[in-house]
Amino acid sequence: MIALKDIHMSFQRTIFDNCSIDIQDGLFTTIDGKSGCGKTVLLKLIMGELVPQSGQILYDGQSFNQEERDHYIFHHIAYVDQVGSYYPNMTIKEHFDFYAQVYGIEDVDIEKWLQTVYMDKIDINQSPSVLSTGQRKRFLIALALFVNKEMIILDEPTASLDDESTQIILDLLKECVEEKHK
Repeated sequence: MIALKDIHMSFQRTIFDNCSIDIQDGLFTTIDGKSGCGKTVLLKLIMGELVPQSGQILYDGQSFNQEERDHYIFHHIAYVDQVGSYYPNMTIKEHFDFYAQVYGIEDVDIEKWLQTVYMDKIDINQSPSVLSTGQRKRFLIALALFVNKEMIILDEPTASLDDESTQIILDLLKECVEEKHK
């Protein structure tokens, strides 16, 4: 669980003023709001990319220093940003191999994970750059599932997708949550 307690954050204007929220593990939680209201700032606070001006962020009930927080996030949270970032010099297969090496995963069944996101018919020896925006987001979700973290944070997973791709992503995310609860 992640808890934000009495968070204050401002830039040219106040984004959060005594904001508190609990985000439970194993739930499909969405953050909805108008553009510029602070959704991405909230995610960056959770991921340790920003530090609140006051208040605290608790992971599983504990407050951590920067090094401990980085360690916790590395081992417990997968993050897919809103632009769908990937390593441009690596193929799809190389992404999986790299993540397997970083996280000590021995069973690299790429087809299994791509099948999970309805992409088992793509050429894994190509760059993610040849994928459509929706396919690229599904590929990144497959990588996030592959590393098997307790929490996956997706920043605007359906942004700039057509209706069909949006529905595929939403159905996929619902299936992932349901699978975790089995």
